[in-house]
Amino acid sequence: MTPLLKPLTASLLILMSAITPLYAASSAWVDLGGGKARLVADYDPGSGNLKSVIEVKLNNGWSTYWRYPGSTGIPPKFDFSASKHVSFNPVAFPTPSLQKSGDASYVGYKKSVLFPVNGKVTQNQLPDLNLDMLIGVCEEICIPAQANFSISADKFQQSDPVAKRIISFAKLNMPETMKASDIGLEMHRLSETSLKIEFAFALSDEEPALFVEGPSNWYLTPAKFKSSNNGKLTFHLDLTGIPKGAVINSGDLNFTLVVGRKGFEIRD
Repeated sequence: MTPLLKPLTASLLILMSAITPLYAASSAWVDLGGGKARLVADYDPGSGNLKSVIEVKLNNGWSTYWRYPGSTGIPPKFDFSASKHVSFNPVAFPTPSLQKSGDASYVGYKKSVLFPVNGKVTQNQLPDLNLDMLIGVCEEICIPAQANFSISADKFQQSDPVAKRIISFAKLNMPETMKASDIGLEMHRLSETSLKIEFAFALSDEEPALFVEGPSNWYLTPAKFKSSNNGKLTFHLDLTGIPKGAVINSGDLNFTLVVGRKGFEIRD
């Protein structure tokens, strides 16, 4: 490169970096009564991919629900239909844990939780995001909290490095997806009201938890851990919340096995 071209090339690179926007933005925080929440997003104009996260920060002693909280509870609802120039995938749920509020127990989260959701932006457009959320927040009692979040298209022409970090953190708590055959899933009906579930899984010192999702008219509480012997984990699932006479096939149920902080989503 000639000496004359070197300053010109350097100046061009500086100019390009200055006019190229960093497509990361966040909404304002919204009060939930027992915490607060906001929407953060990161847009890649080259691929059209949009990565976003609903960030929920709960006050001390407060918790919220997973997508299948158990026999009672309010599953979170996320509605992006008022957004423009973008289509969204379903919202993903991080690994949950068993929570208690008063005498009730349910599956959910405490302190803080990040719900990731990806989307695709219309070519040559900047996304205009609008989210309506309904979420239950619990202390001694549980209350429904509604909130609206928006990130206008012009916000994506500003740099928000915090939004990028939040989105990268959201990946850390997502469960690993496994097939039932990979983990040796076996089910045996013990009675009309009880199902035995076994996994080929070597357990450490931490007691596991198993959360089972069924059809929309089934009400299932978390399975009870029974034993860990010969490389097998055994749980019993209470079936009193399913329709009388219902036949259980392996494809009717989805399982989330939690061992310590690690989660495994098991699908047939």
